Amino acid sequence: MDQDNHSAPERPHLLTLGMAGYTGNGIIGQPSLGSAPKGSAILDSLSKSAAAHLALLDDS
Repeated sequence: MDQDNHSAPERPHLLTLGMAGYTGNGIIGQPSLGSAPKGSAILDSLSKSAAAHLALLDDS
């Protein structure tokens, strides 16, 4: 699975170069370490965070 992972710890020009400036296959990081439970936990966290921000806007 090493071809599925790509190390690019420093990405100072990511916004101008895009992913292609750092990787030929579109991958940065170690997606091989991902799992369904990890993905679920991340989505849950992002959903709660987004809901909290939206609640602040609703209170104004």
